[in-house]
Amino acid sequence: MDVVVRAGATVKAVMVIRGSVTVESGARVEGNVVALKGDVHVADGAILKGRASALSGRVHAASGARILGEKPELFTRVHEEDVLRALWGHILSDKDPGYCEPRIIGD
Repeated sequence: MDVVVRAGATVKAVMVIRGSVTVESGARVEGNVVALKGDVHVADGAILKGRASALSGRVHAASGARILGEKPELFTRVHEEDVLRALWGHILSDKDPGYCEPRIIGD
């Protein structure tokens, strides 16, 4: 599934397992943008307070994109296996340092 953060929208963070993420000009992401199997596109004029990561794809950032990398606590140590286990209903322990509960954040 492809995700687009539209111009004027503000979201906390974005994570996509399969598909690409596009952050349009004028959009704002308070945390990180992660695509596990896909690309991340950050348009000119978009603001990311976190990092943009594509584990098996590429990050395409326009020269006017602002990627600040200030919020490393969101989606750190996310592993595809952990995400897939959580999505398939295999509950991971809260003590597991790689645990990340998948959820939709923002509008």
